[in-house]
Amino acid sequence: MDIFQIIFGRFVVELIGASIRYVVANIINKIKGKDFKPFSKFWTPDGSKYKKLETESANRIAALFVFVILLVLIFHFGQ
Repeated sequence: MDIFQIIFGRFVVELIGASIRYVVANIINKIKGKDFKPFSKFWTPDGSKYKKLETESANRIAALFVFVILLVLIFHFGQ
């Protein structure tokens, strides 16, 4: 059960982080007049293991920021 929770939790965190990065990057690209980037660039990029590790780390950091912001909002407005 622990392995399932670790894999599922990792998948969910990376999916949330990739979704956030996708939305933010494409909003910025729309403002700057650049082309949209596909979701696959943020989820499973082609290339070396280093590129995949870099993307996974960025997804986890983005998800962490969102979770921290949500917790702060919940504790601040939940009183």
